[in-house]
Amino acid sequence: MLFDFDHTLAHLGDHVRWEDARDQMASLYRASGVPDSLIDSTEGAFGLYVGVGGSDALPSPRLDEVQRQASAALAAFEAAAADVTDLLPGAGDCIRELTMMGSRMGIVTSNTAEAVASVLEREGLVGSFNALVGRDDVRELKPSPEGILTACRAMDVAPGECIYVGDSIGDIEAARVAGMDAFGVRDGTSDPGDLVAAGAVAVLDSVGALVARLRTEAPRRESS
Repeated sequence: MLFDFDHTLAHLGDHVRWEDARDQMASLYRASGVPDSLIDSTEGAFGLYVGVGGSDALPSPRLDEVQRQASAALAAFEAAAADVTDLLPGAGDCIRELTMMGSRMGIVTSNTAEAVASVLEREGLVGSFNALVGRDDVRELKPSPEGILTACRAMDVAPGECIYVGDSIGDIEAARVAGMDAFGVRDGTSDPGDLVAAGAVAVLDSVGALVARLRTEAPRRESS
């Protein structure tokens, strides 16, 4: 079982000062020689990070270093947000029930692993996860399947044996490309119809409804 984090298990992004983060990252990119045209044409902190990372604005070794610096700048804002972020209602109970059911779990997030781990540790749940793949563990963020496949390798499980749960179209697309079924959740920013169109097998009202759904599906799978 693999999960997205922000807007799936918690609303971390609601507490991040995104505009300040983007301004700091933009200053860093400009000082590093990234063209103003590229910086000004991308929206949001994540959009800027992905846009620069996918460009040829800098030679590869230099680009990798600048991206690490940009990620670290964003990570400081995520760490501050993590201090005031709680899990969504029902998310903690869902994780505990899945742990009792013997499910192996991982998280694949575009946030830093450290920010996510700090929230989970405060909730006493960090030990429930066998893999935690964050932004700095991959070269390409979702909808690339890189993070999901990295988590599968860390858990020593085939993608087809996993289910992914996320709130965005990028989550669903990444899971489908990786070769696994995906559930959408309504707690995020994507319309439920768009999640289904992207390939979600179903859209849950929240991640807390996942256990009941799996228990309903299990007898059908066993009898098929």
